[in-house]
Amino acid sequence: MKRKLIVQLENWSDSLQKKPLILTGAKGTGKTYLALAFANTFYDSYVYWNFENDPVNLEDFLQAGKADLAAFFTCILTNGKSEVPLDNNVTAGRHVFVLDEITCLQGVETLIGLLKEQFPAADILAISSSEPVFSETEAKAYHLLRLYPMDFEEFLIATGNEWYIEVIKEQYRSGNSIPEIVHKELLELLEDYLYVGGLPLAVNEYVTNGCRESIPELHKNILFSYLFDAGMKKGDSCALKVKQILYSLPEQLSKRNKKFQYALLRKGATEALYLEGHSYIRNTSIGIYNRKITDEEIEGRRQDTADGQKNPGKKIYLFDVGLYHSLSRLAGIRNEKEFREGLLEAYTAQALNTAGIDFGYWESDSMSHSLFLLKSRQGFKLHLPDTNLAVSDFNQSLLPLEVRETGGNRSKGLSSFHEKHPAIQGAVKITSGNKAVNKSKGDNLYLPLYSIFCLSL
Repeated sequence: MKRKLIVQLENWSDSLQKKPLILTGAKGTGKTYLALAFANTFYDSYVYWNFENDPVNLEDFLQAGKADLAAFFTCILTNGKSEVPLDNNVTAGRHVFVLDEITCLQGVETLIGLLKEQFPAADILAISSSEPVFSETEAKAYHLLRLYPMDFEEFLIATGNEWYIEVIKEQYRSGNSIPEIVHKELLELLEDYLYVGGLPLAVNEYVTNGCRESIPELHKNILFSYLFDAGMKKGDSCALKVKQILYSLPEQLSKRNKKFQYALLRKGATEALYLEGHSYIRNTSIGIYNRKITDEEIEGRRQDTADGQKNPGKKIYLFDVGLYHSLSRLAGIRNEKEFREGLLEAYTAQALNTAGIDFGYWESDSMSHSLFLLKSRQGFKLHLPDTNLAVSDFNQSLLPLEVRETGGNRSKGLSSFHEKHPAIQGAVKITSGNKAVNKSKGDNLYLPLYSIFCLSL
């Protein structure tokens, strides 16, 4: 399955003064498959070791010489060549160490330093399903990349519908509406994506069988595997908290006020009691956290609330919309309107997260209206159709985004926001409609639901 991150891996491999690369992301996003496919394609040989499946003692490495290290690792050559040890006889070509689940080895940075010293010509690509803990100085010694579930663009490629991508991008560039028959086809494909999600295992199951019936059971097993990992690594108490948080999300996001509420977990639950669960979810990237941005912060009367401190509210989404879809059905969410609102909000959060766009959310005083707030210190340059310019060089750090299944030109939520914050110009409006992308009065950018990935162009 083609992943867009391969371009960044190629750029890293071609750079002359490269740092060791660490590829992070939640379990099941395809990190190992991508890394091995990359190594097999772009290198003459690679060495692979998984520290979770095959634990080792760091002291054994530190006491070993170069010949011992070469004998320990297996160097697998591509193009049907036989396996050979990585020793002084292997001097030609390009070689890479692929070190999987590096956080399972205490002192992995010492091992990486040793490999760099003993094999300076070889590249090092490390993989981790949890966030490595480095000091600020140590972090500067690595090139960091994150792999997310497949976005809708990658889903179209995997399902043999790649030609639609240029249609979507051309609509974004030109500002013209898509032919209605194509628009309907794309909405149908988006429905498949909302059901299947972007985890390669689920996408492969869908592509192989050509149907969606087996997907919910597969998703259920994936969720169980996350809870099992939490129990094995952090204990049953942490696993229970993670389960209570994750399994409450369909109900949390099906409320009118989608702020995370601890009362839905159990009686007497508080944030302090669930810090361990939140920490694990963040550290393993299986949840997306969306923090509320208050009117005082928007107007600069209060600084951003730092992580870990008490904040005015947050929303939480599963990192994959397909998992959320299956979990919602498992949880018995029956109100279709509320389910769709939560589903589309979770999809939008995942799409923005994958695109590398930082965001929070704003809500009206009555809590009846809520908007995503895109954040950028450099301001925003959104595409203006039919010109070589941008929609506007917004000299502002925030831009509201509204996502609705249907909707006309007027939005009570956006109107309320702009009345309170008139200095913030424009907005992004995302619906299932086929309205032409244009720059209307107020610099609003209109996009169909399936075009969110274009915001990263």
